[in-house]
Amino acid sequence: MGYLVMALKWRPQNFDQVIAQEHVTRTLQNAIRSGRIGHAYLFSGPRGVGKTTTARILAKSLNCQQGPIPSPCNQCVLCQEITAGTSMDVLEIDGASNTGVDNIRNLRETIKYSPARGRYKIYIIDEVHMLSESAFNALLKTLEEPPSHVIFIFATTKPQKIPLTILSRCQRFDFRRISTKHIMERLSYIAQQEKIQVEGKALALIAKKADGSLRDGQSLLDQVISYGGQRITEEQVSQALGLASRDLFFELIDVICDRNSKKGLELVASVEEQGWDIEEFVDGLLDHLRHLLLVKTAPESPELMELVHTDQERYRGQGAKVGEEDLLRIIAVVSNTANALKYSTRPRFLMETMVVKLAKMEATVHLEELMHGLNRILAEAGQENPRIEAAEQKVVEKPTGEPSAPPQAELDGEAKELWNQMLTQVQKKKTSLGAILQHAQLAELQDQSLTIAFPKSCNFHLIQAEKQKNRAVIEGEASTILGKDVQVKFTMADLPRSSEEPNTSAPDPGSKHSVEEVVKAEPIVGNILETLDGEIIE
Repeated sequence: MGYLVMALKWRPQNFDQVIAQEHVTRTLQNAIRSGRIGHAYLFSGPRGVGKTTTARILAKSLNCQQGPIPSPCNQCVLCQEITAGTSMDVLEIDGASNTGVDNIRNLRETIKYSPARGRYKIYIIDEVHMLSESAFNALLKTLEEPPSHVIFIFATTKPQKIPLTILSRCQRFDFRRISTKHIMERLSYIAQQEKIQVEGKALALIAKKADGSLRDGQSLLDQVISYGGQRITEEQVSQALGLASRDLFFELIDVICDRNSKKGLELVASVEEQGWDIEEFVDGLLDHLRHLLLVKTAPESPELMELVHTDQERYRGQGAKVGEEDLLRIIAVVSNTANALKYSTRPRFLMETMVVKLAKMEATVHLEELMHGLNRILAEAGQENPRIEAAEQKVVEKPTGEPSAPPQAELDGEAKELWNQMLTQVQKKKTSLGAILQHAQLAELQDQSLTIAFPKSCNFHLIQAEKQKNRAVIEGEASTILGKDVQVKFTMADLPRSSEEPNTSAPDPGSKHSVEEVVKAEPIVGNILETLDGEIIE
């Protein structure tokens, strides 16, 4: 017999060899032990994770001469025939090639005959979602009341395309994507058995490229061995699979941190000159940025720990150069470029634009730092700007104590005192709501009714105050102060306000709208952003 590819040579022959699908294999083994064998199974999941392999193992376990047993012997004639694909009692059908109703009718004709040698006649239909609607309808009756000697095993990568009438008659098992760690471990074992020396970094690169599919990983290892021989390095894997070297990603991020757009464009040129696919390169850059993000936010994450020690140190060193906010902005730009590349006819131009934009991107400056710096400059020049100080105070300091009340309507002292108490109590109960009420004033106080008025320019604040939860807080505090149930009404009015007095209302820094409110309240902040071509990062 000629050469057998690794995906076939190292195909699992019993449940214990199936990688990372214990939730499926254990259930099937327990069902066999207890005699709870179903008449129809559906195996769904991504490609290359063991669906068809598990179906064959199940068929051997059920038809083994020593069975039904949880682990087939793989020595008897029946097991060997199923392994070789020559069993007359285990029929594998390609759903993509047998989509029509006539194919299913022929299948129904053969179902009524008893197995030739085994206990069960087992039909394994791969990519079952490819069957036509009429074919599914023809299968439905047989699936609902099959002969006792018939078992169906369906495999699919798209279970959502299978009719619910079929799904409801099957025991469904969802296979999971295989982790990079498990793929690396399996490939390492195979390489040892094949007497092939493979570097840890090379295995990591192959496993990452496999994208959750062990079968893809085995095929890639086969390909790399054909290229590199008995000793495989990371560089050979990159060359054989057309992948960019990890060093290039580190270099590109260093270039961006150094704001060297010229060097960045040279790197883009080298990517294309060496024949690397730009779309795959940008995807690899996203993986690199993800590791940097893990370094910044979860330095002890298991996935980061899986990296070779030298790479861990490189990621930590580079992560120290980039702020967390800047890293998120870089990821956003690269993600947008990755999406655009799927539809672009000029991938190099898009990548060049991305690199230049990242290299020219200024570091993130917090709004309070910017205003504090401007205030310091003015102070050194012997000038003062109370509006900057007021805006800076709004972002940096959380309002404490009794909040300042807005100008009041001509009401008696009792009403003013009530309003001040309400502002204080609401502020303690819900800070963001207290900040909203500082834009309003008490317009009318009756026996069991209280009217709050907002300026016509504060429609947003009125909408927020009218929300059921906020209204309940206001009514609750007003009722507590007055000692009786009070209903609150809201209105809009032309409220008196001194044109010379700056707006000193302090929105809650933790509120979702605090930065927007500061910009609206202080035109100078908007001018700063416009002049410096800045953006607000919340």
